[in-house]
Amino acid sequence: MKKKREEDLLTGVLKAVSRSFYLSLRLLPEPMRAGAGVGYLLARASDTIADTNEVSVANRLVALEHYAAAVAAGGNWQADAEMVAKCLPGERVLLDRVAEVFALMNGLPAEEKKLVGNVLGTIVSGQILDLQRCGAGKVMQLTDDAALWDYCDRVAGCVGDFWTRLGYETMGEKFSREPIELMCVAGTSLGRGLQLVNILRDLPEDVERGRFYLPSSYGLPKEELRELMSRWMDEARVCLEDGLCYAREVRDRRARAASVLPAMLGLDTIDLLAQADWNGLTQRVKVGRWHVLRTFAEAWVYRWRTAVFLREEEVDG
Repeated sequence: MKKKREEDLLTGVLKAVSRSFYLSLRLLPEPMRAGAGVGYLLARASDTIADTNEVSVANRLVALEHYAAAVAAGGNWQADAEMVAKCLPGERVLLDRVAEVFALMNGLPAEEKKLVGNVLGTIVSGQILDLQRCGAGKVMQLTDDAALWDYCDRVAGCVGDFWTRLGYETMGEKFSREPIELMCVAGTSLGRGLQLVNILRDLPEDVERGRFYLPSSYGLPKEELRELMSRWMDEARVCLEDGLCYAREVRDRRARAASVLPAMLGLDTIDLLAQADWNGLTQRVKVGRWHVLRTFAEAWVYRWRTAVFLREEEVDG
């Protein structure tokens, strides 16, 4: 019964709050699956707390601080009734069952639990900083590139680092023969790129709400905003191409496919953004469901293609 409930959390509940990560988790090898799934569900719960706009900023900040403290202490946390009532249906199920996710975290091996705690602490610090900057009705503008990269690292770059350290912790050299320090840098770059894609995709909506994540974007007319986006699309491509390089160095075939899938979807999203005019951007560019499934299949093929390449490289060497 316990195993069945765990499987339900890591499949049914996770599927309700994420399309692409659910597919990545299905690809992951068994040793990484529990830690990655628990980490994602906890991060998705904190994201729900931060993004439930019907709840006041002050209450969300308090909830995030209590939530982060509970994760750090390995204790428990329960969303208040207002938060549960005002979030989306899938997120409501997650918040209702978050005590079970905490129980899964506490059942992880000590080092995996520590990794989950570290990454959640970093993510929540970024979410708190974001809420403090935006506040209720405030205009938020990041002043320079360093501030944007810091935000990307806090809420997503750290996830690439976590994913890498979890791989080495659970699989050792079966995950990769490359030095962990190099892989952590590339994994962080992949996470940065994915967050940049989110920022670019949400830009028209954020501008309407007075949120200017791209430096020097405040007050720009739409045409110039569109030009500024092009520069940051190039930055995102570089980061996601680091993700492709990262995936090629992952030895385990399932972990390689799970790693390359988000990079591929991110690059496809940038292609759609590059083709869209401002009106198209306001519709929120999104890779379609069938395209996601096709990319899932391509990621699965990628693992075999790369495995053949690596074998040939070893023979040539």
